[in-house]
Amino acid sequence: MTYILISLLLYAGNDLLWKKFLKDSHPLSFMVGRATLTPVFALILMYLQGLSRNDFINAWGSHYPLFIICSSLGAMGLYGLVNGLKTGTLQTFAFYISLTSVVSGIILIFYQPVVLNHLIGAICLIGGLIRYVGINVKESITPNRQNSYFVLMVLGFSGASFITWELLQTVQPTLIMFNQELAVLVIFGSAYLFKNRLTPMTYLKQSPKYLLAAMVISLAVYVGLLGLRDTDPFIASAMNSTTPLITSVGGLILFKEKFEKRTISALGLFVLGTLIIQLP
Repeated sequence: MTYILISLLLYAGNDLLWKKFLKDSHPLSFMVGRATLTPVFALILMYLQGLSRNDFINAWGSHYPLFIICSSLGAMGLYGLVNGLKTGTLQTFAFYISLTSVVSGIILIFYQPVVLNHLIGAICLIGGLIRYVGINVKESITPNRQNSYFVLMVLGFSGASFITWELLQTVQPTLIMFNQELAVLVIFGSAYLFKNRLTPMTYLKQSPKYLLAAMVISLAVYVGLLGLRDTDPFIASAMNSTTPLITSVGGLILFKEKFEKRTISALGLFVLGTLIIQLP
């Protein structure tokens, strides 16, 4: 559980970095810039763990359908996250991140028996969502491009989480990480070739931001994979639902976003639900 707690702090930091850096960067340019560095960090981790290119090739050859589906869903989730954060608030983002936990819980019902404390915790999470929706109906529910991006994020990350969990039963976390980050580079790099959003001069100018973002997300992904390997997607997603508490407070402090006091009760239910899920 320690790994998940560390990863959610790193993911919260990553979300705040995205929000800050996207103020003066195009989403596609920033995704490509960051993606040129994250596979390098994955390769470094592979080297430190004694994993070789053949290990990756063998794992990919044995599980390539899952690798392809997982990478595609992960890229879809990332696309939704980045474009949603570009124009949306961290409050709305927090709502949709929490919704990912509920979607994961519903899917998990079809995989394994429901544990009582998981069910009670899920009810608290759903209660938090209802409370949050009641507070931010216009912002979070109104159909618009921003919310459509966040829906893509929920669908992509929820699906990728379950497939990653399946892969972790037989594949090293670092190999999964390298596959995911390489896929992001290929997918968004290809899109960049058509859009031509990132020039060499822009890359050099923005490289410190890319490096910082790549370091934080690489650590978050790796530690998160270690946590997911030892638990299941629902618990991992439920724990990640506490990330909105950090991102919302961070948005209040860093970006002067409007923070309704009643939202605290909704976030409190998210935290309560997460704690109940952890009970033995």
